[in-house]
Amino acid sequence: MRDALPASSNLVITDLNGPMLDIARSKFRPGENITAEVADAQALRFRDGQFDLIICQFGVMFFADKVASFKEARRVLKKGGRYIFNVWGPIEHNPFAAIASEVTNSFFDADPPSFYAVPFGYHDVPTAKSALRQAGFAHIRHEVKKIRVTVRDWALLARGLGRGNPVIAEINARATAPVEEIDARLVETYRERLGREPAKMPLEAIFYTVRS
Repeated sequence: MRDALPASSNLVITDLNGPMLDIARSKFRPGENITAEVADAQALRFRDGQFDLIICQFGVMFFADKVASFKEARRVLKKGGRYIFNVWGPIEHNPFAAIASEVTNSFFDADPPSFYAVPFGYHDVPTAKSALRQAGFAHIRHEVKKIRVTVRDWALLARGLGRGNPVIAEINARATAPVEEIDARLVETYRERLGREPAKMPLEAIFYTVRS
């Protein structure tokens, strides 16, 4: 976005997690017109009508109160401003996650990790549109996007899925199996079901565009 928009555009980058913003800041050149702030999407500290555009990439699923987050987005948008966000489609349409959840859970006889239910649990379009209308948005469009990406190293994907998201906390807390063993089983299963590298992997997401 920084490269695509005029240099005079003011970009404010937010995340609930401060260390994530530290990483984000390191990706920009000195003097670029960006500000990074810790923010809770359900209780923003920005003034009314401050922004022309808000974009949220794969974040809405994690908000405990989605209507509150939508109300806050509408409040800080200028009249006619746009809010664009995306969410994952059903987990069965995203086999990288379905397989990761299945394989991880197979290592637990009871109380398996429940993390994957969250990022893949907000794919019902009428539910999302109802929440947006409750927040006061009237102009709502959505589009289901299906693509296929090339995976050149299943081990990298497996490691990222096993250690790069909150499921690692559940795995470590239960201490049923070492994460390395889960990684290895996951790589084996990916190759069995989706093919050896380079392999094509389908993804499905839902994109929403709304106006204040």
